[in-house]
Amino acid sequence: MKNILLTGEVQVGKSTVIQKVLDMLKKDYDLKIGGYRGTRVLIEEENKTILRFGMNSLSDNSSYKVLQNEIIDGKNNVTIYSESFDEYAPKLKADLENCNLIILDEIGFAESNSPKYLDVLNQVLDSDKVVFGVLKKWDCPVVNGVRDRQDVTLFNIDEDNRDYIYNEIYLTLRDLFM
Repeated sequence: MKNILLTGEVQVGKSTVIQKVLDMLKKDYDLKIGGYRGTRVLIEEENKTILRFGMNSLSDNSSYKVLQNEIIDGKNNVTIYSESFDEYAPKLKADLENCNLIILDEIGFAESNSPKYLDVLNQVLDSDKVVFGVLKKWDCPVVNGVRDRQDVTLFNIDEDNRDYIYNEIYLTLRDLFM
């Protein structure tokens, strides 16, 4: 299985585990890494909280705003920027052609209405490239479709294992590069 994905509760440390594993892999292998890392910005104002989620391309450091949630008086006001995924899709396709490790941090529900991106995502997952990423713990068609693939190995990250599971994940990925 060459699609290695992490799942777990929000803010449990999935992206931190990815970074630890990447640091170990970079020491042992000359990897050309593509894909994207997720970003999260929290802004707290007097009467509202704003959560902005984005993705940064690992190949050229370009950034894309993908979701914003303004919480005002306890009510969520969510905006999804589907066009950002489709705008990023050609870069992910280029990474598929030029890189030997693709990072997808993270796959969730926000990309559900981005057909160009979903097409490239499936090409990446179907390819012979090693894919390492995060799969949100959601019940939606995109997440369920990825989770149910036969070529996905899923590691659940939680507070009990997050400080040591990266070693097991590293060994799993290392075996794919040998």
